[in-house]
Amino acid sequence: MSFGTSLGRFEDAALLDGTARFIGDMHVPGTVHLALARSPLAHARLGRVDVAPASGAGVVGAWAHADLDGLAWDQVGGDLPPRPVLAGDRVRFVGEPVAAVVAETPAIARDAASRVDVDYAPLPVAATPKAALAEDAPLLFPSAGTNLVYSRELAKGSDPLAGADLVVRRTIRNQRVAPVTMETRGVLAVPNADGLLVYAGQQNPHKLQRALTAALGDETAVRVVVPPTGGGFGARSSIYPEDLLVARLALRLGRPVQFVETRTENLMTMVHGRDQTHRIALGATRDGRLVGLDADIEANLGAYVDIQWHSIGLTARMLSGCYAIPAIAARVRGVVTNTAPTGAYRGAGRPEAAFMIERMIDVLAGRLDMDPVELRMRNFIQPEAFPSDTGLGAVYDSGNYPAALRVAVDTAEAAAFAPPAPGRVRGTGIASYVELSSGGSESAAARIDGQGRVTVTTGTSPTGQGHHTAFAQLAADELGMEPAQITVVLADTGRVAEGGGTAGSRSISIGGAAIVVASSDLAAELKARAADRLEAAPEDIVLHGGTARVAGTDVGVDLSDLAGDEGIEVASAFEAPNLNFPFGCHLAVVDVETETGEVDIVGYVAVDDCGRVLNPLLVEGQLIGGTLQGIGQALHEEATYDEMGNPQAASLLSYSIPAMRHAPRPVARRTETPSPNNPRGTKGTGESGTTGATPAVTNAVINALAPLGVADEDLTLPLTPEKVWRAMRKAGVA
Repeated sequence: MSFGTSLGRFEDAALLDGTARFIGDMHVPGTVHLALARSPLAHARLGRVDVAPASGAGVVGAWAHADLDGLAWDQVGGDLPPRPVLAGDRVRFVGEPVAAVVAETPAIARDAASRVDVDYAPLPVAATPKAALAEDAPLLFPSAGTNLVYSRELAKGSDPLAGADLVVRRTIRNQRVAPVTMETRGVLAVPNADGLLVYAGQQNPHKLQRALTAALGDETAVRVVVPPTGGGFGARSSIYPEDLLVARLALRLGRPVQFVETRTENLMTMVHGRDQTHRIALGATRDGRLVGLDADIEANLGAYVDIQWHSIGLTARMLSGCYAIPAIAARVRGVVTNTAPTGAYRGAGRPEAAFMIERMIDVLAGRLDMDPVELRMRNFIQPEAFPSDTGLGAVYDSGNYPAALRVAVDTAEAAAFAPPAPGRVRGTGIASYVELSSGGSESAAARIDGQGRVTVTTGTSPTGQGHHTAFAQLAADELGMEPAQITVVLADTGRVAEGGGTAGSRSISIGGAAIVVASSDLAAELKARAADRLEAAPEDIVLHGGTARVAGTDVGVDLSDLAGDEGIEVASAFEAPNLNFPFGCHLAVVDVETETGEVDIVGYVAVDDCGRVLNPLLVEGQLIGGTLQGIGQALHEEATYDEMGNPQAASLLSYSIPAMRHAPRPVARRTETPSPNNPRGTKGTGESGTTGATPAVTNAVINALAPLGVADEDLTLPLTPEKVWRAMRKAGVA
């Protein structure tokens, strides 16, 4: 039985020996290269776009909006006009593509793109939701009549603050962050006799196939293949202008067209994450019982509406966190601004909700002079209450929040950290979190050929998580084989008929569940054939090591013989009856240097519950990576704009990400609370680290500074040394 085994990743050999081919490594004969002329202004009317100056040696062609018949694709939700691939009447953020240039080399293409001559008529800029909602705000989409393009209200119970003995209020901000995938975006389109073969780093290749088919016309057969991809974090779920451009231009030129973005383009134009402001009131009784929560949530959607439309809805659904809150009122607003679009980023709405409620619980504990651990324990949804309907559109499937918190506290107490050095103050922060994972349905197929070789497919798309290893483990257990004997095919619309992609930590509990069903059905067919051949009952047949045997005997038959020349293939689909809700508790111990404001994480405990664990090694890898990204949001990262909409972080010199010296090795613990919503009781794990880490580290820093008189209202993310130092000086710390 492979389930529960820390099996090493099959994917890693090619990554380590350099044989894996990323988009930038692909060299198809005859390939030409795409570069973009991008707007230097955040908001302007476009006049003449003259591509003639781009011509020159090695330049194949140059195009503006009108030259591509207004190529565009629909924005997500609402009644906004389609998003143009190349800006048409106006530009709406710095970096928006205005013209496309194709040349024989990337360098020639970039140089030619810099020569495109564009007439810009600057328009007033609204770079923040506040500016975009002002009475005299410039409209990004005049036909909409407003920059407020999403509005929703949720309520549970009556007046959320009625009966409260005290109310704590805060404005809590989740700053804008950039995904900073290790590999920047790339796409390669190759015309062929069948239509178009597109290689792209995409979390949902079938979604990209549908978008390309809609843009190019049904008469063009499009196959999307995802090669090895260096990180996704949700941002690769989006459709980008370059995806459609390379496809259209490859067909027009009859040559392969390739685009690989620079790091500056990546930071400026790949969808950003977070960027939510919460205005919160939390009411409680004097003995620490939560009464109600009142929330105003404002989300900066950027210049175009992307998947963030969905993400902010998830924030609203998860506002109550791990707690039994009798009454909640929430108002959610999404605003377009003259900044890069925001979209899905690791957690996509759930970390924002967890950060809010975990900060407010600590604020309330301070007002009550109560131990934050005790306050959490007093208000947790109890294990016997599951499944638990939060009243906001989420039904938590299973959980044991007190157990995870107890494990975290006990582990930290046993660690016996050395005392802080002189000139440092220490703080401890806790974050009990629950997040939402999985959803929808997924297809799968399992096939055995006449040589006994087994192949399984499903519609998810890996970006480094270890899908091939995990899916091989699931199939192998059903078929009585070793995981190394299973071939896993993913991320190819030519070999996988349909799929929902990789997002929302759905791969194992939805895609894996579909593989379990398909492999189980294949096993049943093999057992039925073996029973007929061996004159036994199907329930007496055991599959093991490539044979089917009658239990307790040596009488058997090879699976290859049962498959025959034509082989056997079984297709299936799995649809979850409900979402599942991973949870846990992260605990951070930090030291703050009072002279410099530098924050040092001296201890970190991560207790995560993702249901039954298929491969502990893969789970730990996801935990460590997610935790470091959450720490990055807490201490380092922010994508800022000035009032004119100019990005202030367009390179890794100005956008700070954690370095190895900032990366604690979490003491990883887990509890296992199976989900009832899939065959193996699994839950997602890819986004747990980011959900728990940011509030745990933030709470720890604030806990360290509170005895110095530093007010938590004076600290905003990221908690950089300068911000911490200024807050201490404001409090009079010498």
